[in-house]
Amino acid sequence: MRYSIQFDTSGLSAMKKSDMNAVIRKAYEKIGEHWHRYFRARHFSNQAYQEYGYQPRSKSYNWRKLKYLKHNLPLVFTGRSRDLSKSRNVYATKNGVSITMPVRAFNFRRTAKAPDMQKEFRTVSDRERIVLHGVGQKVIEKEITKFGRRRAKV
Repeated sequence: MRYSIQFDTSGLSAMKKSDMNAVIRKAYEKIGEHWHRYFRARHFSNQAYQEYGYQPRSKSYNWRKLKYLKHNLPLVFTGRSRDLSKSRNVYATKNGVSITMPVRAFNFRRTAKAPDMQKEFRTVSDRERIVLHGVGQKVIEKEITKFGRRRAKV
């Protein structure tokens, strides 16, 4: 998953560019951790069809899942991908955040009718976007305040 937000950093001329990049990188890291902790699991729930606009599955596929596996959760067949997605590597830069998870089943070649599971899993809803922006904004404000206090003591 790759995610980036625009932050307004005008009026912060006291900070060096490298300091500001470090602040933004930290904000993106927190955004990635927040998404993984609170929003990742939603992709494997029934509400994901509406919230993320998942492609509807065929009736026969849904029937087979319900009959043999006793569930009808999106992006879950055996549950291995859901379990593998719990481990992650968050890599933040000044331009965005990448979250790497070892979910290999989403990379399988798909047919024309099959849903693009990788795209579905990477989708961020509008509601999540607002929350993630708020998380990043809080981190930036906190880090800039800490930077100001650190500069005043010198």
